[in-house]
Amino acid sequence: MARLTKAQIDGIRLVADVIVIEQLLSDVYQRQLTPKQLTALRNHLEKNVPKPFAAKAELAKQINLVRAEWLKQLKEDNEN
Repeated sequence: MARLTKAQIDGIRLVADVIVIEQLLSDVYQRQLTPKQLTALRNHLEKNVPKPFAAKAELAKQINLVRAEWLKQLKEDNEN
């Protein structure tokens, strides 16, 4: 089985942080807090732990780039 580098594992951990933070905000805190409190919590987290939020933005960007590359390749493969 292929092994991942420490940098790859750290990147995966950052993506896991993004997923868990978003799940907690939407599944747990959304039920317990008012919309104003939820916005304040999100702003607090973005200010105090910015890396997961930067990772979320970069992840969205990379997903769009990868999707376009895969679609292009699949279209080219289908035409041949």
